[in-house]
Amino acid sequence: MNNFISRKLSLLLLLLITACNLPLTSSDSVPVSGGGGARTWFDAPLDSMTLPLAPYPVVIHSYDPGSVSQVEFRVNGTVLANLTPKIEAGLAQAEYNWKPEKTGNFILQARSQSAAGSWSSDAMVNVTVGDFTPTTVPSFTPTPVTITPSLTLTPTFTFTPTQVPSTTFTPTPVPPKGLTFQANLSTTEVCGNNSFTIQAYASDTSQVKGITIFLKMKDQSSGESAAWSEGDSMNPAGNGWFAYTVSPSSIPGYGDYPSSWILYQFVAIGSGNAIVGRSQVYSDISQSACSAPPDRITPVRPPVLVITPILRAPTRISVPIIK
Repeated sequence: MNNFISRKLSLLLLLLITACNLPLTSSDSVPVSGGGGARTWFDAPLDSMTLPLAPYPVVIHSYDPGSVSQVEFRVNGTVLANLTPKIEAGLAQAEYNWKPEKTGNFILQARSQSAAGSWSSDAMVNVTVGDFTPTTVPSFTPTPVTITPSLTLTPTFTFTPTQVPSTTFTPTPVPPKGLTFQANLSTTEVCGNNSFTIQAYASDTSQVKGITIFLKMKDQSSGESAAWSEGDSMNPAGNGWFAYTVSPSSIPGYGDYPSSWILYQFVAIGSGNAIVGRSQVYSDISQSACSAPPDRITPVRPPVLVITPILRAPTRISVPIIK
């Protein structure tokens, strides 16, 4: 009788652990495969999501009472990888950096194999991959920008060290969390390989642990563009801002076009390296072989209190008069 009660309690605990780890979508439902045995589901991406034409970290979870030995990942029916999962608290997690080569609709499928050799049924999500590039590219001839030590001038915005930076872009909600983003640039005109700085801010700092930036070059004349970069983590700059210093020669497509637009996008990362939001694709930085010096950015940081020392009056010294 005691063994029977013990087995019942163990089964109930296992079900509670599994339920706590299942992800939720906006409709509180997840495409989970399997019956009483192995089960498999996608944590990222979710069904019906729209992704940029850039590397995307796919996250797959699975469960089997006898443990999971491997997870198979397929795109449009083609097996891309057999992944060895990490096992924690009875759940298996597998990750894969998927790099779509073109835009369009894609069916992502995954299934898990138990230690005994049996396979779960497929988990499946349908996603759309788009380029998200602006439809209209303005004609722009770079000209030198005049700057002063106390003020940074750019064609798009002006700010002082005591003000919160703002841009001419109107942030738009980004699914699934509805984050909005602000961008702050040290310059909008890049000469050759002169480095420059991009700062980013996400509206809900409580759920954003970091921001990854993606970049690529786009020809100003033909509209042709290179592939997106692999993505780089931005550095914390204080007050919820993140910063990244860009070297143009590291951007895909550098040197391929006489005059280029530098396209960039922010991806917000939350707890467990989960993607919690994406910005629009910005295209407000021009790059060409010019000779003007790069602008300098005013970092976003609290004002520094300057204490002026107290000046004392000089002491008079009496000098005797010698007759």
